[in-house]
Amino acid sequence: MPRAIEEVLRKADVMLAVGTRFSSLSMRHWSLKVPENLIHVDIEHEEIGKNYPAKVGVVGDAKSVLQQIAKRLRSMPRINRSDWRRLCKELKDSVWKELKTSHPTEVEAVMKIRSVLERNAIVAADTTILSYWMQRIFPVYEPRTFLYPFGYVAMGYALPAAIASKIAFPQRQVIAVCGDGGFMVTCQDLATAVEHKLCIPILLYDNESFGILKHFQDRYFGGRHIGVDLSNPDFAKFADSFGAKALMVNSLDQIGPCLTEAL
Repeated sequence: MPRAIEEVLRKADVMLAVGTRFSSLSMRHWSLKVPENLIHVDIEHEEIGKNYPAKVGVVGDAKSVLQQIAKRLRSMPRINRSDWRRLCKELKDSVWKELKTSHPTEVEAVMKIRSVLERNAIVAADTTILSYWMQRIFPVYEPRTFLYPFGYVAMGYALPAAIASKIAFPQRQVIAVCGDGGFMVTCQDLATAVEHKLCIPILLYDNESFGILKHFQDRYFGGRHIGVDLSNPDFAKFADSFGAKALMVNSLDQIGPCLTEAL
C-alpha cells in the first residue's frame, strides 16, 4: 500500500486534501512527501498547514466546499485524464494482488462476508482486526452502509449501532462486526436485540485479547504485553443465556454458510 501511495504523490502536481489531519499514523510518521501545491480543506482552522504547509487553505464544511468546487469544474473545459485513470487502476490491481499474497486469510474472510450481503446491507463495525481489514478492502456500494467509529474509535460501538440501524431499516440486512474485547463493552445490548426480535448477525472475532493494541505492543514495544490479554466467557453459551442463537465458525469456508443462516 505505501508504495502505491508514494507513486501517486510523486507524480501529482497538486493535492486536494479534504478533512485530513495528516496524522503520524496515516503519513508513516510524516515520512511520506506531499506535492508542494497542497490545497487543504478543513472545518478547523488549526488543522490547515499544521503538519504539511498548504499552498491554499480553505476553512469550511467538506460537503459545502466540494459542492462548490464540483459546480465550478462543471463549467470548465474537460481535460483528458485517461493516463491518471490508467495509473490508478494499475496501482489498485497491484496492491490487491500484493494483499492477496501477503494476507490471504484476511482478504478471503472479508470477501466471503461481502459475497453473502446485499448491496445495501448495513455493516456496523467495531474496533477489531477484522473491521480494520474491512476499512481497507470491503467494497461499499451505497452511502451510510459501512458504519465505523472514526476519530475517538470507541470500543463497543458495533452492536448498539447495528440495533439502531435495524430499527431504522427493518427490511435491510444489518450485521455487527465485533472483536471479543469490544463486544464485552456493550454485550448487554443483546437483551435489547432479543426483546425487539431483531435479526442482527454478530460476527465476533475471538482472539482472547485486545488484538490491535497487542499488535502495536509487539511491533513498537518489543512484545511487552500490558493489559491486552483477556479471559473470555463461552460466547455461544453467553448468547444462549440471552435467548440468541450462536454458530461457531472454525474455518474460512464456514463464514458464508453460517452468515447466510444467521441472516
